[in-house]
Amino acid sequence: MDKILAYPITSDGKLGKEHTALQLDPGDGPRHLIFHPTKNKVFIINELYSSVVSADVDTKTGIFTKIDKKSTLPESYDGASFCADIHLSNDGKFLYASNRGHNSIAVFSVSDDGQMSLLGTESVQGDWPRNFTLSPDNNFLLVANRKSENITVFKRDATSGLLSFTGNEIKLPQPVFLKFR
Repeated sequence: MDKILAYPITSDGKLGKEHTALQLDPGDGPRHLIFHPTKNKVFIINELYSSVVSADVDTKTGIFTKIDKKSTLPESYDGASFCADIHLSNDGKFLYASNRGHNSIAVFSVSDDGQMSLLGTESVQGDWPRNFTLSPDNNFLLVANRKSENITVFKRDATSGLLSFTGNEIKLPQPVFLKFR
């Protein structure tokens, strides 16, 4: 479908009639989305096209208006890759997106108006990053690499948004989801 669908919630708490919040490009394959922590903006990760889309959110109508679209892969990469997960830093200034195939986390800076700039990609030190999470203090990013059966830990620089591998990893059979309590 390459669409984001929205369902209004009625005054009695029931779901209303669906409508298209955003029509994406053919073949994008939207997988997940995340809302900005303080602005009416949303970021959508596209599994099939290996890209991220930013959009303004109209909170009255539920309609999204596209702002920007960027690839999660370096220009020089020509292999198969599929995006899996997406997270924003607590301050909303940096966006992270996982690439299965390229086996990396794409790091973007996010401007106040929702424009994104790819700062780089960081190897996940494993194979097939299904899910990842930021620690509650946003100082670390942990990646669940399903095929290499490991969870890897990265230090996050709060100023630049960039990641560096700490050398710490945990071996675990086919990890697919991480969550801090």
